[in-house]
Amino acid sequence: MLKFRLPILSIAVVATMISPALSSDLIQTRFGIVETDFPHPETDYVHVINVRGKTVFRTEYDVIDLKNKFSLGKKDIVLFSTNCGGTACSDNLSFLVLEKGKPATVVTDKEFASKGGTARTSVRNRKILVDLGYDSNKRKTAVFDGKRLIFQYTVEETKSFPEEDCEWLYKYAMDGEDGSCIIAGRNDPRCTDPLDSFGLYAIRRLTAVSQNPAFDDEAFGRACIETCKSGKVPDYNTFRKAVCGH
Repeated sequence: MLKFRLPILSIAVVATMISPALSSDLIQTRFGIVETDFPHPETDYVHVINVRGKTVFRTEYDVIDLKNKFSLGKKDIVLFSTNCGGTACSDNLSFLVLEKGKPATVVTDKEFASKGGTARTSVRNRKILVDLGYDSNKRKTAVFDGKRLIFQYTVEETKSFPEEDCEWLYKYAMDGEDGSCIIAGRNDPRCTDPLDSFGLYAIRRLTAVSQNPAFDDEAFGRACIETCKSGKVPDYNTFRKAVCGH
């Protein structure tokens, strides 16, 4: 986790709201078509999920995205997300459970979300696994058997930091005249808090990548402050070794 000041607690509050795109999404199941809809786009921002034309889930202002379908025995299960549509919003995930002769049910939890936007799915031993990436330096996995949703947190022996995240950090924070740490120096020569120059999207992604135990947050903080004060950008290989651990 980042040890220098990162205003992550307030970003969802100040996120810029974006009107949801008025488009539908659908998935075919054994029990009919699951489809999203805006029933009254001219008067409100209510977004719903319909099964065979009947509304089984509704939310106001949030955008719904149908992500994947699974079959577990007699049940079809649809993974979907809701998102407030703001620049700093993240997906909240849920399962829609369908079974013959029974009403549709939605299973969710406040923990069913990924700080980094990761949601890789697989099925093993008649259970749906959703890899939610890192959370507080541990790998977070949601496990759903069609009834109960639980979360597993594991410490990985091999610590690796994705190259794409390292490249993004360098490009966004350090690279050239548009690097946020460079801009911070122009805004405040004392470089009191370079992260004030980071946009909301960047703060969210920085918060996400900092969950990875291979990320050296102190090294990143030092590199950003040094670049802010000197205006000189370290070469990528130096940055990569110090911050990303490879």
